[in-house]
Amino acid sequence: MDKTINVIGLGNAGVNLYTSLSKTINSKNIKFILLETNKDKLNKVSDKDNLKKILIGDGLGTGGNPDLARELLNKQKVGVIENLNGELNLICAGLGGGTGEGFVNTIVDWSKELGVVTVPIMLSKDGDFMSLKEVKSKRVSYIEYNQDTVYSSNPDLENLPPDEYLQVPFQGYRQTIQAILNIVNKVGTIAID
Repeated sequence: MDKTINVIGLGNAGVNLYTSLSKTINSKNIKFILLETNKDKLNKVSDKDNLKKILIGDGLGTGGNPDLARELLNKQKVGVIENLNGELNLICAGLGGGTGEGFVNTIVDWSKELGVVTVPIMLSKDGDFMSLKEVKSKRVSYIEYNQDTVYSSNPDLENLPPDEYLQVPFQGYRQTIQAILNIVNKVGTIAID
């Protein structure tokens, strides 16, 4: 039986990741969920059957204020939490000090409350996926206690042109999702020696 995997994009980094992933990952098992406070950013994303776009707040963004983002999200808990059910939630957020950073703790908590396997994926301002150690060092320690795992990658991005800069970590994330889909959905054999 196929499993439902939710890829949840939070804020600007989440929307950008979705834009990259939706071109190459095509599976009936994946449901994309985008949560954003900026109406213009969300409206630029084309509607698809496996996409749920959720505008949080009045659509004017948060002005780079993660506390405001968290406050707005909590006001819409019922409308958001009903979309988090599945077998696995891959949660992608940027930690640039805005919407994604403000949302990630709350979304991880709500996902875990539902009993869903939860994998937060943080993207730093530099475009690198962050390890849990790096997240802690940036005092985003609320992630550390409540996740099943954290995906991290440390690609060498120094010599890339700006238009290719974010494609390297997004490619790593795309490969991770495809590998998870293969593990969850395909019958395999395990050799016990």
